[in-house]
Amino acid sequence: MSSSAKASSEIVEILQDLNNIMSSANSEGISQNFLSQILGMSANAVKVKKSKFTFDVKTASYVLDAANQVLNEKSWKFTSKRNFSLGPRLLQSMEKLFLKMEPGHEPMNITYTNIEFHGAVSSCSDFNDGNILEVEAGVKVSLPEKTFSTLNCSAQVYSVAYKTLGLNFPNQFEESSESSQKFEITSDIITNVMVLDKQQAQKANVNMTFKHDGMKCGHIFICAFWNSTLEKWSSDGCTTHIANGVTNCFCTHLTSFAVLMTGSVSSVESVHTAILNHITNTGLTISIVSLVVCISLQVVLLQDASNLTAHFRHVILLNIAICLLLSNIFFLMTSFVSAKDQKELCMVVTFCSHFSFLAFFGWTLVQSLFLCSRLVFVFHHVSRTRFLILAVFVGYTCPFVIALVTLLKFSPTSNYFGDSICWLEACSGASLAFTVPAVIILLGNFFALLVVIRTLLRPFVSDNASEDKETIGKLVKAVVFCVPQFGLTWAVGIPLHVYYNSLVLQYLFVILNPLQGFFILLFGCLLDKKVMELFRKFFWWIPLRANTVFSSSNDNSTIPLPRSDS
Repeated sequence: MSSSAKASSEIVEILQDLNNIMSSANSEGISQNFLSQILGMSANAVKVKKSKFTFDVKTASYVLDAANQVLNEKSWKFTSKRNFSLGPRLLQSMEKLFLKMEPGHEPMNITYTNIEFHGAVSSCSDFNDGNILEVEAGVKVSLPEKTFSTLNCSAQVYSVAYKTLGLNFPNQFEESSESSQKFEITSDIITNVMVLDKQQAQKANVNMTFKHDGMKCGHIFICAFWNSTLEKWSSDGCTTHIANGVTNCFCTHLTSFAVLMTGSVSSVESVHTAILNHITNTGLTISIVSLVVCISLQVVLLQDASNLTAHFRHVILLNIAICLLLSNIFFLMTSFVSAKDQKELCMVVTFCSHFSFLAFFGWTLVQSLFLCSRLVFVFHHVSRTRFLILAVFVGYTCPFVIALVTLLKFSPTSNYFGDSICWLEACSGASLAFTVPAVIILLGNFFALLVVIRTLLRPFVSDNASEDKETIGKLVKAVVFCVPQFGLTWAVGIPLHVYYNSLVLQYLFVILNPLQGFFILLFGCLLDKKVMELFRKFFWWIPLRANTVFSSSNDNSTIPLPRSDS
């Protein structure tokens, strides 16, 4: 017997023993130490680069069967400490094996539970004029021009798809190694080997089709290959195309590929996330306390309102404070309700949050409409009944209808709230039921603010410097009053949708919006003359100031206009 034949026989025996060991393993799984020994046997079996013998399909099936057992989920989970070197070692062992495959004449297909093997054979002449060799595993291969000097050579392409190998692979991606952003494998891992005239091909144009878990909004999918030198995933030489839940990877080399998915599109580091969450919770706590005080003050002042203008203003501010208070409370509840384990409660919290936020914006619209009507139609008075009908319709009826329709449309398909938070799902479009009405109302309220500014500037026809200063002061007070009560601090969220990784916008958003209740108390209540008079009864040392934004709760005018020369 020749040395080559003897080596081949010995390797076949090793592979048969390996297969028998794996098949006789107990059903509770195999320890990872034993898996390491198994991979070592595989490596020894294929550590024959310098020998001339080749494997046939039957011999290769022994290793494929053993690899299928290695990929059994029980084997990976036998120990709590995962060995991330097992996956790369298995890939390297299998790749060496297929370099020694005996050329055949027919396509080869071997399928197990956790692994699929496909092989295609062709002559080099078939690759002329950009022809493509297609493997059944969804892999198409073509070669660059002038890859070989003769057309009489043979070409074999072997493709192996590992279904669960990603369980024991590092999730580190070469381009994200310096950040906290992590990736996870969402597809099978496909190893492609091409042999041209018994030599391994290094360069090739490969088109692979991956079917993976459903597309997740707010996540990024990347085609990547395992760089065994760096021991990281890399996307060099690969482009990604996604359509209809299928990812196509176009790469210019041959190795092991997979589709990686980011945990989130946001690249904000965890330290900033913790700070932002702390600022949000602190701001909401301050806002809730402020709104409780504001509601108490408005209830007292409402009893003392002597005319309709003052009555309407207190009613509007009272409802704004109530809706914002409920919104803040429900938003805080999202931190304590699990979207995965408490779906029914999460649905209730999502609906209540949606309705209360829309109601808040609805009442800010009522505030802006009321203010514009008092400034533009000075001599037109609305009856209490008409005002209440319009205010309730805009402030409560419309928000409730929108929230209810959204719930009925999206809840049956489990696309109503997100996977990690009890708020409207963005991927399904449910969040548009909040975003669109909010943006429309913000635009209307911004227009109302322009009307206020123009009204304050219109009668000013004086060259007196003191009156200039007085007018500017009133403008500043009017803007400070209108911005929180019109909900205009939410306008920061519009550019944040585009520049979602901007730390400046994120910090600005979490500072302004959670403190909105405090701003309403400060500029909407405490600067009111009647509120200051009420405080003076209990805190006599507080001086009464007359230059407030609202001159009085009982005045007919809402914002004091600058005096004009007569």
